[in-house]
Amino acid sequence: MTDESESERKARAERLRKQIGNLTQKAPNDAENPAPKPESASDFVHRRMREIDQAKERK
Repeated sequence: MTDESESERKARAERLRKQIGNLTQKAPNDAENPAPKPESASDFVHRRMREIDQAKERK
């Protein structure tokens, strides 16, 4: 890597963070708040079965 002063490295790092943020459309603190995990297949099946049963009960 080339010889960079501390301030140049910090400025470059900030520019790169902004570019990454623009590309991902995420705030820098999103790493602390990860997205919820997708629903598992078994959870989906059980939820749908409950929804169908409830719909049948309403009729």
